[in-house]
Amino acid sequence: MSWLCKELTFEWLHLRRTPADTGAICAADWEAFKEGWVKGRFMLTISVQELEHQMPSLLEKKLYAKLEGGAEVIQEIVDGVAITLENEFGEEYEIYQYDAKQGLSTPCFLILLLEPSRRRQIGRRWRQDTPLDIQYFPAQDGDNQELVRVADRLFSTLEFIILQSGEQMHGYDMRTETVDGVLHFFVQYNAFLTRPNDVQRMEELDVQTTTKEG
Repeated sequence: MSWLCKELTFEWLHLRRTPADTGAICAADWEAFKEGWVKGRFMLTISVQELEHQMPSLLEKKLYAKLEGGAEVIQEIVDGVAITLENEFGEEYEIYQYDAKQGLSTPCFLILLLEPSRRRQIGRRWRQDTPLDIQYFPAQDGDNQELVRVADRLFSTLEFIILQSGEQMHGYDMRTETVDGVLHFFVQYNAFLTRPNDVQRMEELDVQTTTKEG
């Protein structure tokens, strides 16, 4: 039986040759057919491994936004929450940050910063956690159904926020609590801070933001 040399590349096996016709294959042909299979080159596996190795640096270049310090990234997060709330609920809902010196005009949201924290990571990296208490004041006191509806919308709305830099940040540890007719929506956003190499600027932080599990 004549043989047709043909290159067919697979991930796990590599076929060098196949029978030229589709007729019955005798024992000798079958042995030759089996010998035509050799170990594959694992091109896809190697490519995936290389991509996984390069992924951290690729994500840093793509997702990290340059800021000037820890306080600036906190303000970026608060502003991102405010913009997200306005896009979801509309201009008829007032949005306040930190305090309301002139009183509250309901319905409204009040974004409060709780206790930010930093934890040392590998090398020059620090992780900054920014927990927020987003309070909702309904138009009518005691409207518990409205509080339930708003809480449900906040879970989906604040899962991701868009910073002014255009980067997306993921929210974690979301939960709600109602106290004295006010809805408290708790959520945390995490960022990374990188301390520069310049010894003269050791007290300054070059901030890069990204999402982080936990």
